[in-house]
Amino acid sequence: MEVNDLFLPSLNKFATDYMGNSKDCHQFFHYNIHDASVYKQRKDELASRRFQRERLVKHLLRYHSKFQHNDKSIQHIEKLLDQNSLVVIGGQQAGLLTGPLYTIHKILTIIQTAKQQEKELNVPVLPVFWIAGEDHDFDEINHLYVETEKGMKKKSYNRHNTNKQMVSDIHIDKHLCEQWIQDIIQSYGESKYTNEILSMLKQSLKDSETVVDFFAQILITLFADEGLIVVNSASPDLREIESEFFHHLIYNNSQLAEAVSMQQHVLEEIGYNKVLDVDINSSNLFFQHSENRVLLERDGAEGYFKGKNNEVKISFDELIQIAESSPHLLSNNVVTRPLMQEYLFPTLAFIAGPGELAYWGELKNAFSLFDFKMPPILPRANITIVDRTITSDLEKLNIPIDDVLQGNLLSYRDEWVKTELKYDFESIINNAKEEVEQIHQQIRHKATEVDANLHSVLVKNAQLIHSQFEFVSTLINRSIENKHEVTLKKFQRIENCLQPNHLPQERVWNIFYFLNKYGFGFIQQLVNAPIKYNGNHQLIYL
Repeated sequence: MEVNDLFLPSLNKFATDYMGNSKDCHQFFHYNIHDASVYKQRKDELASRRFQRERLVKHLLRYHSKFQHNDKSIQHIEKLLDQNSLVVIGGQQAGLLTGPLYTIHKILTIIQTAKQQEKELNVPVLPVFWIAGEDHDFDEINHLYVETEKGMKKKSYNRHNTNKQMVSDIHIDKHLCEQWIQDIIQSYGESKYTNEILSMLKQSLKDSETVVDFFAQILITLFADEGLIVVNSASPDLREIESEFFHHLIYNNSQLAEAVSMQQHVLEEIGYNKVLDVDINSSNLFFQHSENRVLLERDGAEGYFKGKNNEVKISFDELIQIAESSPHLLSNNVVTRPLMQEYLFPTLAFIAGPGELAYWGELKNAFSLFDFKMPPILPRANITIVDRTITSDLEKLNIPIDDVLQGNLLSYRDEWVKTELKYDFESIINNAKEEVEQIHQQIRHKATEVDANLHSVLVKNAQLIHSQFEFVSTLINRSIENKHEVTLKKFQRIENCLQPNHLPQERVWNIFYFLNKYGFGFIQQLVNAPIKYNGNHQLIYL
């Protein structure tokens, strides 16, 4: 396994400036990750704070007790009782079979950062993954992509979530899900690891009741040697610990919205686009109403909290009472989730994706409102895994990999086709279409002067002639594909691997494709790989 460091221009200006140590950008954070002493500073700051460690450990032990392969995780949880212990944390939605690769990349960054800082600071630093079990957009996570000759195709687990039900509450149809898993792994092809992969997944499914449990069990199993701690943010037990901070969020609700709004205004003044769509009347809290998760807004005129679509109406005192007696009915949104993490965990660093990094830049005032400091925000690793067959294809076609990763593969393919063909059939056919259409327009014009009823028939005739040109184009393209099948398949393989559906690999492919090919030991290879967590793109050659 060889790792190369590659700089790629980012589409996210804020993230680019952040990693470039821009003064304009870093004013929106309490810590500068480019400062050599940043983690020592953060450690010292956290030493002055107190956390509900015993309650948190008790909850985490109870939650992890239902999972297999959890021994190292249990040991790490118990270390949280040490008043000097810290965590490196990041999170994601509960994707099926762990979802896209960027979830794994985030976990790798969490684990490696925790290990490195434990050595540097000489205190326990534990890897924590926050599962956003309270999210309710199941359609975002209910599918994976499988490879076909024409590109990557979505394959969904067809369990529809018609209500705004938290993913943590969605129970798995085990028979349906097992068949879906079988189809996914089968699409990867048979290997010497396939039966082991299927056995592990079927056992994890058998031991799970919900989508979140299934996700958590797989993560704990894959990273068993690393002792990854997982947190289900929607757990009712965790809500009991969060009750006190829900009070603070309710009492300081209007100030919180103003703090975010002011920060966004400053961002926009110096040329950055805001990411969060936060209204000044937003409570930034959800309320569980029946099976639906309802976003609350403040009604300034009446002093009530109400559903965005008037689903519920709750007085201030009633909401305080809910926070005390039924905190499981409340949940956080994108603004309050980082604050709740800061309340719960002694967070040495937060690991963020590019989008997260941008919206955390809007939250500094919100942290300050509660006398918190935002933790150092470290971008997760950006990784592309390059199989040796793809390396060979790139060399034979003389295509630089950085050009592919910047979306230029199609240009290389078009140029190759032009050099191989004697004629530019696309231009010839397009010109023929235009000439015939001009002639046909004249015929239609004259004919309708004779009989207006001929118009619709002649329009259909023009469409038929157009379709014949499309038929000729398809016929020629099919002939080209047959004649140059071997080379065109190389282009398609490169696209499927490196820029599937014109997106980064990490947004489409799933880790189990590689586990099916290389075995479970591939995870440890990734953990031990010399990946640089410096904001640059990492190419892992297999």
